[in-house]
Amino acid sequence: MREQVDDFVAEQEAAYEGRAAEVGVGEERRWADYGLLQAFDRLSLYFCMRDVENGEAAELDGLRLEPLGPWRVRLDPYPFPGRSARFELLRRVLPKRPWSEDEFREEFFASDPVRTEIVIES
Repeated sequence: MREQVDDFVAEQEAAYEGRAAEVGVGEERRWADYGLLQAFDRLSLYFCMRDVENGEAAELDGLRLEPLGPWRVRLDPYPFPGRSARFELLRRVLPKRPWSEDEFREEFFASDPVRTEIVIES
């Protein structure tokens, strides 16, 4: 399995220059976009793994999140246009406890997804 992952990553990395040249994206823009991807990834982890419903502050690589209410946070620095941004998160809620991989997979797919609106403010 590890060999397949390494092969896939190598294949993707080998295609970077060609893709960047095809769309006319320079190195500086690629790194800026990578930084945004990392920020959005950390935000998704915050909303999926923290107790945002009851309010839990966090700082993630320079992003400060302050709870304002259930599923509503203030983000600094704020990267979106306007004073607030709304997102919808499709999540599955499982109890926090030790899980075997098989137990987790079975419980995860047996649980119904819950649609949750998230509001991020400046």
